[in-house]
Amino acid sequence: MYIDSITLAAVADELRFLLLGARIDTIIQPTEHALAIQCYAPGSQGQGGHNRWLYLSAHPQLARLHLTALKPPKIASEPPAFVMLLRKHLEGARIEAFEQPRWERVLEIVASYRPADGESDERVRYRLIIEIMGRNSNIILCDAQGLILGSIKHVGANVNRYRVIVPNVPYVPPPPQQRTFAGQQLPRLEPTTVTAAQLAIIPRDETEALATAMEGDDAQAQKRAAPSLKLWQLLV
Repeated sequence: MYIDSITLAAVADELRFLLLGARIDTIIQPTEHALAIQCYAPGSQGQGGHNRWLYLSAHPQLARLHLTALKPPKIASEPPAFVMLLRKHLEGARIEAFEQPRWERVLEIVASYRPADGESDERVRYRLIIEIMGRNSNIILCDAQGLILGSIKHVGANVNRYRVIVPNVPYVPPPPQQRTFAGQQLPRLEPTTVTAAQLAIIPRDETEALATAMEGDDAQAQKRAAPSLKLWQLLV
């Protein structure tokens, strides 16, 4: 199953609806590349809560994020080091947000808890990040300052100089996807601030040319009906 950024956005909407405010109860590792998180979501007034399993996979071909009805089996009786790290920082925390950078196959789960000593009302926050990017997929735990605490896959400088993913290194997001059209790189436009001048680079609606081409065999009309630049290809 291929998950693009639009599909991931739909998944994020579902998770916000079902898991915002949920408590993380336990974390297991079903496979070498996957995690499963049991979350308890309080019910609405007069209704009981629900236990739900959130499944995250960084598999090279099957990376994904979704809810599952049944508890996945554990990979081993002794939890791996990354699972122990996640349990230390996330068990008992409440899910505050699911954040996705626009058009990226990255989802951040923000979870927090109050310090046990009770000396401060400020919550301690962590970010569990899943990157769904084929063989480069990963699951990464960061603190509130963006420092990497651990990951399901370690990536050293000998593998990727731009993005080192090891503990005690600042997290660097994946580079934004580059879009090209007819061999030229497209600008990235922010929908909330885009100007008329920026939109002026977009050709006229291709449907007019397509209709002309369908009326006859004119070669120029067929040429004009070739796929043209779409607005959505420019928006960040």
